[in-house]
Amino acid sequence: MNPTLALRGAARRLLLVTLCGALSACGGIAYHLPEHSAERMSVPQTMRPGEQRLALSTPSRLPAPGGFEMGLASEDPEIVAVVVRGGSMGAADSSLVARASGSTRVHYVNRFALPRDPAAVPLDTLRAVSLGSFAVTVK
Repeated sequence: MNPTLALRGAARRLLLVTLCGALSACGGIAYHLPEHSAERMSVPQTMRPGEQRLALSTPSRLPAPGGFEMGLASEDPEIVAVVVRGGSMGAADSSLVARASGSTRVHYVNRFALPRDPAAVPLDTLRAVSLGSFAVTVK
């Protein structure tokens, strides 16, 4: 057997094992809001002004062209803002921050489908890319 071909085959197997390990270790999307899940995203939430609540954790991901990254976007960030904190290897935690009394809707979205600045997203665009939404009342 040609040593070069054997080395290439071993390198391919090592790469495959590494990718499989990385994908299985990353886990899945974690929904932290009460009664929220991939199947159920519309349960309303009530918060107090100033309260911050972890809502969503996304796993680390491998870069992919035109990829998908679950996130949240608020219709009115002055009432409820979404704060995203990145972790290692692309993982992220999204929290809701109650800023002022009132009601708004928060949408589950593909973050790649929206600009990074949520204030720059027109309401009709946000609603068009929504994967599900829920009401948040701050009082």
